[in-house]
Amino acid sequence: MGSKKLLYAPRKGNTRKSAKGKIRTCGGTNLIYYTKFSLPAAPKEKSRQERQISRALFRFVLSRRLPFCGNEPLEQLLVRGEHGKPFLKGNPFYFNLSHSGGLVLCAAEDVPVGVDVEKRRSFSEKLMERICTPGERALAESGGDRDRALTQLWTMKESYMKYTGKGFAQGILSTEFSSLGDRPALRSGDAFFVSRELSGAFLTLCTGEPVELFLEQVSSKELSPFLEDRR
Repeated sequence: MGSKKLLYAPRKGNTRKSAKGKIRTCGGTNLIYYTKFSLPAAPKEKSRQERQISRALFRFVLSRRLPFCGNEPLEQLLVRGEHGKPFLKGNPFYFNLSHSGGLVLCAAEDVPVGVDVEKRRSFSEKLMERICTPGERALAESGGDRDRALTQLWTMKESYMKYTGKGFAQGILSTEFSSLGDRPALRSGDAFFVSRELSGAFLTLCTGEPVELFLEQVSSKELSPFLEDRR
């Protein structure tokens, strides 16, 4: 592993609570950290707070995974891909951030990753046409709760675009899913997904190989020192 040994040592044998509430043994190397917060009323303040908490949560994850990063500013630890996706220099681990409606997530994985969370919402006909292929529209309308299915589908598409690093440049209709559920399937089969409901939202994790989904909640007390960190 070379210099990575100085930066990152996987924890072994830790117990974590899965998204379904069961305790499983986890090697500690693939986790989604999340935190909850109360949303302010003002839209500008909401955006500022979401950015601040996302940054703090990432700093918290760094303190767990790269305790030797010291006092380096984030800008010195990160590089960006062709379409702007951030990576840690040397890829000691892969990460991705997402937030929605008072939830902030940070996925920390041993493999390239994309994660998205979205509070359940309503979808107009026009919006559904913009994000769904005909096959996906039929899939969403077959289950009896269209908005629930479309919220999940949205996170599936977002997580895949974040996984590839291309974002919306990839084209939201350029990918098609053949199933929903806990393990949704991309018709092309070139990525793997795990999807769960959490606190009135859907979250979907996308990776290049099958992984389990483990969640760890970060309390406001744990996050507090990192909210004051402006680096």
